[in-house]
Amino acid sequence: MNSLQTIFYQAQLPIRQRYSMLVDQIVHLNPVLKTDVWNEINTTWPIQADIYAEIDKNLVKRAIELGLNAIECSITNLLLENNSVFTVIDLSTIDHIQDPYPALKEYFRVLKNDAHSNCYIVCWLGKRTPAKTENWDGMQYYFKEKDFVTKIIKTGFQITYCETFEGLGDNQSYLKFFHLKKTNNFFILPILRYLFYTIGNICKEDDSRLYSKIKTKTFSRVSFDTIAASSMFNIDKAEISPDKNCICLTAINNDPYLILPQIAFPADRMIIKIDITPPQLTNIQIFYLIDENGTYSEKLSVQKSIGPERSHVSMIIQSGVKGRLRIDPGCCALEYLIHKIEICQYS
Repeated sequence: MNSLQTIFYQAQLPIRQRYSMLVDQIVHLNPVLKTDVWNEINTTWPIQADIYAEIDKNLVKRAIELGLNAIECSITNLLLENNSVFTVIDLSTIDHIQDPYPALKEYFRVLKNDAHSNCYIVCWLGKRTPAKTENWDGMQYYFKEKDFVTKIIKTGFQITYCETFEGLGDNQSYLKFFHLKKTNNFFILPILRYLFYTIGNICKEDDSRLYSKIKTKTFSRVSFDTIAASSMFNIDKAEISPDKNCICLTAINNDPYLILPQIAFPADRMIIKIDITPPQLTNIQIFYLIDENGTYSEKLSVQKSIGPERSHVSMIIQSGVKGRLRIDPGCCALEYLIHKIEICQYS
């Protein structure tokens, strides 16, 4: 993946040749799943794969005649076993369906639970309205990038690299490449390379006014002593500070946020405790989901004022949580020190 920068910015090359260079130079393991067979049938730059998923019956027939292992199925319902491929390659197939989330879930499902598994996606993003395609009777969709990224993260993928194709599209649309990996706990993830977390024994809280009404309840606790496995947005740097015993996040604008890994235990009701030093007086906000297909919203969030000194905050979520928590540490483009994040479930 070290040469991606040079691959994408060779402006003289046509898009087809850029695709070929991309797929030739990325490191991938077999078996490889390629979505659709349009390139393989209609161009001189076929992508080598072990399995081709194609929804068009006639294209499947032609592909089989060419000796390709093509199966007739939709990318929203791949006829493959769980954890059956090492690599998924989608070159602008996913943007032919209205909602990318079901396809992303299928890609996640069929990828092996292995640190060497990869998912590569090229798709159109932007504000353009859907349009009929020239080469087949389907539709071309243009996803809003923030929504697309949110669905990637909600699926369970980690975005390890992304790049926009220069010179393609217009002020309403653009083509972008995403390199995704599964965010299982055994992965060594690239931002901070190490996740240290502990799953504690059942314990009781009895020393806080916040818990005075529920101090006899028992808790299942997960402690995130670092946030290395979180997906980070609008954050320029995330560095471990051994002397301060924390992680330093440097925000690039007034909307920094991170999405935590999937919580291991069922989360009907929970308490989130955060030890943080903000750069100034600000608000910390936690967003949650109660529907697997939902999106983060102000309605489903809790927030508190923090700073300007080191702050210990606790927030309760009463609703059943489905999906990953999003934490907005503040509303300013400066440095945040996160000392600890602790999530407790109570009954």
